[in-house]
Amino acid sequence: MTSVVIPQPLPPDGFPVPIARIDSAFRLLGFLPGYSHNDLTCRLVLHETHWEIKILTTQQHSYPAIKQVDFKPESFWSGARVLLSVQPDHLEYTIKPSSGAVARALLRFCLERGLTLTPAARQQALAG
Repeated sequence: MTSVVIPQPLPPDGFPVPIARIDSAFRLLGFLPGYSHNDLTCRLVLHETHWEIKILTTQQHSYPAIKQVDFKPESFWSGARVLLSVQPDHLEYTIKPSSGAVARALLRFCLERGLTLTPAARQQALAG
């Protein structure tokens, strides 16, 4: 089992997290549901003061904008996923890391940043 470590402090250009896919669910005009995904050129980069995510376009968010971090374990139909709920935009990112070790490292990073983790996410962050 390989271990993934997110460096502290983060490099000046940020740390790209190895991910396989990102989905997002959002509300257009506050009430129309929207959805997008990318599994070819998606990107998640962690910076010291903010994080950057690319699905169709690149967006930046501050860490305090993350309302909650959740974890969904691997299932028959899908791999492990990390869910980031962003406020106040009613926006949720579903990140499929390239491996379980990457998922744990990302969850540990979120825990160390003082973000709100669900019990499942906290358990996974503290595992292994």
